[in-house]
Amino acid sequence: MSIDILKTLAPDWTDEEIKALLAKYNDDYEKAANAIFDPNTVTTTQHEVIDLTGDDTDEMAQALRMSLQDNNVQVAPNDGPTFGPSNRTPDANWQLTVASGSSASGIQPQRTYDGGEQDLQEAIQRSMETIPVEEDTKDVQDADVPFRDLSTGQPLSIHAQTSGLQYAGNLIHALIQVPQVQASLRLVANQDKKSTTMDALISHAAHQDHANIAFLLGGSILGYNTCTPTNDFRRIGENSEKLYEEIITDIETHTYALVPHEETCLGSMKLCTITFGHEGLPSTRPSEPRAHLVPIAYGESDVRDDLVNLISNLLFKTLHDGTLEHTVLMTPLPDVVVFSMKNEGKCADAPYYPPTLFMDRFVYDKVEVVQGKLQEVRDMERKMLALVERRQTLVGFKGNDTLNDLKTTQHFYEKVAGGRDHPDRRPYFDGMVEKIKNIIKTLEQKVADLDIEYATLMTESQKVFECPEMQEFPYDLRAVLVSGGPPGRKNLYSYVQDAKQRWWKTVDTVVTEVPPEEVLNDSNGVLLGAGPYMLIYSRRVSSEDMAPWPNSLSEPIISNNKLYLEARSQEGGGSGITRDVSMVDLSGSFSFMLKRCTNATFEFENGGAS
Repeated sequence: MSIDILKTLAPDWTDEEIKALLAKYNDDYEKAANAIFDPNTVTTTQHEVIDLTGDDTDEMAQALRMSLQDNNVQVAPNDGPTFGPSNRTPDANWQLTVASGSSASGIQPQRTYDGGEQDLQEAIQRSMETIPVEEDTKDVQDADVPFRDLSTGQPLSIHAQTSGLQYAGNLIHALIQVPQVQASLRLVANQDKKSTTMDALISHAAHQDHANIAFLLGGSILGYNTCTPTNDFRRIGENSEKLYEEIITDIETHTYALVPHEETCLGSMKLCTITFGHEGLPSTRPSEPRAHLVPIAYGESDVRDDLVNLISNLLFKTLHDGTLEHTVLMTPLPDVVVFSMKNEGKCADAPYYPPTLFMDRFVYDKVEVVQGKLQEVRDMERKMLALVERRQTLVGFKGNDTLNDLKTTQHFYEKVAGGRDHPDRRPYFDGMVEKIKNIIKTLEQKVADLDIEYATLMTESQKVFECPEMQEFPYDLRAVLVSGGPPGRKNLYSYVQDAKQRWWKTVDTVVTEVPPEEVLNDSNGVLLGAGPYMLIYSRRVSSEDMAPWPNSLSEPIISNNKLYLEARSQEGGGSGITRDVSMVDLSGSFSFMLKRCTNATFEFENGGAS
């Protein structure tokens, strides 16, 4: 296919437009032809305006991709896309900065874009790295007050007024959905003396149960010391770790005032390392201080990782002298286990993380059982290695493929020699062909048997830990925090599970129900070195029925929510009520009453709550 053929498909297109389309699809004529018939395809003559001033990273990525098109394509001055200001009010804090070839931050010199998809993504990543942390340009004060149907189980989201703090809002939003965190907050809610941040957490959790509004502004709930703004996805994971540790410590400090810490443990992990030497009993040494997260590195090869294997590789090590070191959890086991995920960037897929993680193999009380199971796996691996060596002996000799050599010999006797010049030798050739066929058949059967035995051992080794005695400590996946890579709140989102095991995806203030398959297979941002950066598991609970909130907390929220529903009804029961109408109708009294709630409450002047 040539440019002329494409021109016959699109007679109204100029040569420059055809070339630009080909450059977009890396000279793939078939894709270019399909794009011509796509009604959504936009030609350059339509003067498309791309908004570079809003918090819309899809438009940003589109603009960058268009800027990376083949430099040899000549576009007429009046035919190219128009890059100009949007209709939004300009923000002085929002500006584009030219990426430097090298800097003190360690950014590597840029390579010339050659049209490859990998180079395209790397170019986009480099361009994004120099965009400064900006104040959010989305004005929620002009938006409708959103409605949330409590019967659906939809979680209450948090909108950080600064986009660089949206990661903090997502983390707190996810933690509040964890049943053990909810239970701890309800317990602490009755305390007289609480920190400001603890009051905000409790208030937000109470609004989750009683308020029909769909999101709250961050406000004091984001008042933790470790809430540091950043739009750099390489720092979001680190910042989230620090914030999680501060939040869990805050909750535990308040909880331990009511319940002895020897009996309960929300998120602190007491670890110890056990060394198994060649002789004698194993030695044990505790690890101090207590850990709050498990750091996991993934993507160190192009093969998709498995979370359980990554944990095993981290906690079970073989030293140079052959001794074994196992790091295990001591009792009481934490109710919540959080994995901080770091992407090394060599795999296109996010690691597989199971919906249920059995922690038995990492628990001190199961050390002896685990050792026995690991020995079973090692024995199977030795058998598998012997099978591989035996197979290689059958099919290879001095670097040659034995089966291939036999088949070549068979072809020679059948097709080349064949006894044409010496008919009297024909029976001999036929006999040789028959012998070679029998040898090949026998050899192929032996190889097939070895392959079956190897596959059987592989399956059995993977199921060694799938037994009742190793499934007594189930932890269920409760939340996944994801970064798409480029800056902006739309590229930071979370998946959280509600009390009825339904999954919800939250992107800023937009919350939608999603299937579990999407949660377990989201690889967005992985090629950019981003992707899932935090997994939150908690112990399985037989019932998630919670103690009620104190009346002093719940009654004002219920009362204010009633006013909100009445105002919404007056507006016709739409998706929300507009700011101006709600304030006029309520004559200011609604705002005053809402402010009486503690910390994270509705404040219509500010667009939600703070």
